[in-house]
Amino acid sequence: MNTQEILKECERIFPDMDNSMGILNIDIGLYFPYVNQDIVICEFGLLDDDSLDDRVGEEDDEHIFADTVLNHRYRNTNYVTLSKKSGRKMCATGYPVVAPIEELNRHKMLFIRYGVQGDAEMTMFIPISVNLTEKEPVGALEIHMLYWDGEQPEKFGVVCSTLCKDGEGIYRRRYVLGRPVADFKDDVPFSYVDTPYGDAFSVTPVVEIGSQPKDRFSVY
Repeated sequence: MNTQEILKECERIFPDMDNSMGILNIDIGLYFPYVNQDIVICEFGLLDDDSLDDRVGEEDDEHIFADTVLNHRYRNTNYVTLSKKSGRKMCATGYPVVAPIEELNRHKMLFIRYGVQGDAEMTMFIPISVNLTEKEPVGALEIHMLYWDGEQPEKFGVVCSTLCKDGEGIYRRRYVLGRPVADFKDDVPFSYVDTPYGDAFSVTPVVEIGSQPKDRFSVY
């Protein structure tokens, strides 16, 4: 995926989009290599509060994006992917959140609720840092997850990928849980953190989502 693909999809999904808006593209893929993929449940939301103290899962329902559909955007059909749906249109890059830049920058936590029908659902909280600007109003986060039934956490894994930059240029940073982190020099290990309520967990450290200008062909 690259910046131009995200912009092209936003123009298609949001034909009246104000050019001053920021874009935060969330690409979620859940690895579920079974024939009955229609039983998968996956949804997500964004919070402005990064505190998990005394949080009750149901309180987050109002922050879940309801206009989503589960499909297969990847060549590897073992992944169930989450996409934005607008009428009969489905976004090919995931779920682009289009909003004023200052509103996107207020988001401190991304949560994903997932599971299978008829079984307990799990919620994963990912603390995030969004720092978009007028010159660099595009950010993207790619999240690949292995399915976890809650009873075998050692078999669960998640990889979050985003673009970052420093004095030497732009580079891809991955945050990894449940697998070796030696694949890339800039891999950052996630740590598992229990939450104050059941069927939920958080990861640390904070995922810093890089910002990009609209005219740069940056590969996420």
